[in-house]
Amino acid sequence: MNTGKAVCAHCGRVSTDILVPLNYLCIWCAARVTDVLDRYVRLSDASGTASEYSPAAVLGATHDDGTACQEVMDRRRVYVDGIAYEALGGTDGTNLARMLEVVEPPAWQTAPGHGEEELLWQGTATFLARQLRMLTSSDYFLVDYDGGEPEPAAYACIALVGTQFSCHLRPEVTAPGFGRPQDSEFLLARGWQPPTGAMPNWHQGFATGLEAVQHVLEGLRRALGCTEHKRLSWRFEEYE
Repeated sequence: MNTGKAVCAHCGRVSTDILVPLNYLCIWCAARVTDVLDRYVRLSDASGTASEYSPAAVLGATHDDGTACQEVMDRRRVYVDGIAYEALGGTDGTNLARMLEVVEPPAWQTAPGHGEEELLWQGTATFLARQLRMLTSSDYFLVDYDGGEPEPAAYACIALVGTQFSCHLRPEVTAPGFGRPQDSEFLLARGWQPPTGAMPNWHQGFATGLEAVQHVLEGLRRALGCTEHKRLSWRFEEYE
């Protein structure tokens, strides 16, 4: 794996001043490392053994809020733009990480460990809420399951109506007795209004983007059978 060049394994930046002459991350990419849930982490060396060439005997990893990231400490994996790298440790406030001998699946195809499934969905809600800051009255935000295929698959959309986020949930459309079950009682209990002739989808309005995506993801997951996070996708669409 030794390239003999001081080239960042991720961005390809060449600089002998700041790079170890192996397949390591430059300081700019190393500063962006995250856990599998796309949360920034700071690596440390709890044993004092880490260097540019060898991993820490006892790896430390914390989130921005100071909480420990057990998943990184156990798996010794961090991600940059979703690509996996080996976490070595940290020295003088700088994260150390290097290319893997064997390429591993990206973060979005990797299941979180240690019961962090809920954190994965929470992290997605936080990320989508940031995306909604770009929402305008001329477009809407679509959340698909299985990319909307087949055509009757469940989906959700969020539109900006005045200052409110108007949310719609459409169940999978199939013949009775087929497809994913729909938990109408759950949706009603969570404040969703049932479909009507004028409004064919479940609908509800929210004051903030975070509140909107939290309820949309919860509705898809808990009520419409969209339980596998990796099968979600999202995008902006313009009104025709």
